[in-house]
Amino acid sequence: MPEFVETAVDAPEARMLLDEYFEFRAAGFPVAGGYRTVHPAPAAFERPHGVFVVVREGDDVLGCGGIRMLSPTRAEVKHLWVRPAAQGRGLGRALLGRLEELAAGLGATEAVLDTNASLEAAGSLYRSSGYESIEPYNDNPNATHWYRKVLVRVRRRTLVGRAGAVISRGARISYAAFLSAVALVGFTLGVGLLTSADEPVYWGTYTESSCEGWGRAGCHSRGTWVSDGGTIQLANVRLDGHVGPDGTVVASYRPTGFLNDYDNWIVHTEWTSGLGLWVPWGLGVGASIAAFIQIRPLIPRRRT
Repeated sequence: MPEFVETAVDAPEARMLLDEYFEFRAAGFPVAGGYRTVHPAPAAFERPHGVFVVVREGDDVLGCGGIRMLSPTRAEVKHLWVRPAAQGRGLGRALLGRLEELAAGLGATEAVLDTNASLEAAGSLYRSSGYESIEPYNDNPNATHWYRKVLVRVRRRTLVGRAGAVISRGARISYAAFLSAVALVGFTLGVGLLTSADEPVYWGTYTESSCEGWGRAGCHSRGTWVSDGGTIQLANVRLDGHVGPDGTVVASYRPTGFLNDYDNWIVHTEWTSGLGLWVPWGLGVGASIAAFIQIRPLIPRRRT
């Protein structure tokens, strides 16, 4: 991942990049031999007067750029350059954004720059980044256009802002972890129900005889279940579901299989015998999607 490393403007890498930049400008200048090369003064790009940045990726040097303070609130972007092999990756826009942040850090509320009409890609980058044409603010003979951008929205993070960002990030991660756990439970239930789907199922009628004062809707039903053929009878069993207005409900019973508690004589309704086989899968998929939505903003995006 590219890194923006502050360096002296006369350091070997910076000097090499600037030489390439000046050579590129001279070769494409509208008037042959008309480009005027002036190497920047090191002091102008040293804090608090300015900053010079080299873009690195591992051992590769990809580009450079700098800012120098023209006044306590005005910074000038200079020598923005991305080597041809690294172009097309959005590095120019990322570098420009980093220079704006550095300018704001030095107290600038606006950034200015000059360019030549022959540099169409550079002009397009500046305009799409919020720069607007202004009257010339210098007498640079290499320039034909001058731009300005207000940096009031580029602020350094305060301690409170950083704390809020950390808390927000932590909340997202915690919620995503909770949703992931719910998804895992859903998938586990789904697998368990499917693996026991071929277990024997007996249908019959459940009749409520009493109601315990807890559970669903404040009542956990106890009663008797008798299979359709009358061959199986379960007395004093708890119903996993709701009875109808007359105190009865059609319910199924599995003596074995996932989620069936033989010792406690739990009777399972159609919810877990039909549609219930797929509900846990829906829960797992839904919770997984929700977890991804929470965590997605925290995943770094590659600039294009």
